[in-house]
Amino acid sequence: MKKYNLITELPKNYEAEFLVEYNKINPINVIKAKLIIDWTKKYYQNTKTVTPPDYVQYLLDTWYYSEHIAYEVYDQDYYVTDIWCCYQIYSRKYLLSIIKSNSLQEDYSIFNYLNNINTVVDLGNGVGYSTALLKQIFSQAEVIGTNIKSTKQYRYCEKMADVYDFKMIENEKTIEKQVDFLFASEYFEHILDPITDVIQIINTIKPRYMFLANSFNTYSVGHFETYDVKGIGKVDQTKISRLFNKTLRDNGYKKIKTKLWNNKPALWELM
Repeated sequence: MKKYNLITELPKNYEAEFLVEYNKINPINVIKAKLIIDWTKKYYQNTKTVTPPDYVQYLLDTWYYSEHIAYEVYDQDYYVTDIWCCYQIYSRKYLLSIIKSNSLQEDYSIFNYLNNINTVVDLGNGVGYSTALLKQIFSQAEVIGTNIKSTKQYRYCEKMADVYDFKMIENEKTIEKQVDFLFASEYFEHILDPITDVIQIINTIKPRYMFLANSFNTYSVGHFETYDVKGIGKVDQTKISRLFNKTLRDNGYKKIKTKLWNNKPALWELM
């Protein structure tokens, strides 16, 4: 596996190699995967005019119309195509905004606002490219990715970790120290009770900064239509985001004003 400068190199330039390398660990039809990726990218960028690929529609139907919570979708052979598209279209852009000039209201970068970043955690890190990019942004920090250990994507992340010098673990709550910077791109939407989960994260690793790209109100593989919050009960998509933000504020966090579109990702600082 070749190591790229992920800050400057466009994902399209290493997409083919990614699929070949992924196939060595988790066998797939590379040509089929490429076709799914091309169609999925068009769909995500034009959801109002492009129908989802048949495979994405299959995942959506499996997730939303199953009689149980269909967590098995995460280990489908070609679910990796969805993960790759999310990295290429969304999470890479979010992470590059950290080092973008004038990304804060005070007219300097988020990177320059942050201080003493020695430990970074990437929650639910897909196939590891977002974690590798974090390592290149915070080159002197210990960078840790989390994922479900029994999945195909975790096995690929282990290889990425060796090449890009980060660590993989299954559960961030096992980290026995305060974390300086936590990144989560569409992570909490995949948790049935995201409020309890974020409280547990705050109580265990106490992130000084959180950079969160939440999309609770989107219809997507792994997202819930209603969330089941401990002590409250069912909370629909239109209300969970407000409750989530209130929980952060109640636990000592302040949202820092940025110039990012729609304030996404949101930068939260522990005061």
